[in-house]
Amino acid sequence: MKIVVGIDTNGLYRQALSLSTRLGFPDAEWILAYSRDIPSEVAYRPDLIDAISQAGDSALEASAEDAAACGIEAKTVRLSGDPASTLVSFAEEIGADLVAVHSERKGRFGSLFFGSVGRGLAIGAKHSVLISKGDAPSTGKLTAVFATDQSEYAARSLEKLIAMQPAGIGRIRLMTAVNLNAREVAHGLPVVTGLVEAAEERMQEDVRRFRAAGYEASGVVLDKHVNDAIRDQMEETQADLLLMGAQGHGFMHRLILGSTSLHQVVVEPYSVLIIRP
Repeated sequence: MKIVVGIDTNGLYRQALSLSTRLGFPDAEWILAYSRDIPSEVAYRPDLIDAISQAGDSALEASAEDAAACGIEAKTVRLSGDPASTLVSFAEEIGADLVAVHSERKGRFGSLFFGSVGRGLAIGAKHSVLISKGDAPSTGKLTAVFATDQSEYAARSLEKLIAMQPAGIGRIRLMTAVNLNAREVAHGLPVVTGLVEAAEERMQEDVRRFRAAGYEASGVVLDKHVNDAIRDQMEETQADLLLMGAQGHGFMHRLILGSTSLHQVVVEPYSVLIIRP
């Protein structure tokens, strides 16, 4: 398994490196990648370009030492260009399975107008993406929430996660949100009852899959908007990480397919692992 960690000059990458290490993927190959585009206003200033290059080299050297402290022998590479798009292209070129970066929480409007590397990866990447946020304990098994809409794609994402064998996850809470119409519920319409029963039955199947893979797993079906349901479960379980599939990539993914995953990446405060089978 190839894991690319995006490196920055402010040391924020350490959280992404720590979290990706704690996930405990077996037989992982680590590549630490730094990328920075050259602003047009300094394009004719060799001294400033050299300073940017030296800062990148120093960041890579420091990241290699940090990786070694985590017991990882990692390769380093310095790239050139917009960090998000360059990391996507590089990951595709080497056949990476996962790209990990750290993202500072921008808030709803800050993320919308200013963007971030994490946001760019969530939109543009074809591979799985780990976006760490905030600080998390550096030891112990991770607790995760797996958000599923119980679609065929979500089922493949679940199987992909199990195949990745993250030994660092100890407990998983699976959740799905049905967001029922209150009027239909009040009238006891059969279609509503059947929807809930089907969701609960499918949930138990998914729970059994995780338990068979060696994880402590439980599941819940909630009548809430999906983002509210995820937030509640993250808080209730005190989870370290949100797991979810995100179908598609690119502009149409942002507009149509990825509204929930994109919201979780750019607005909410917790770390997210986007799984793309």
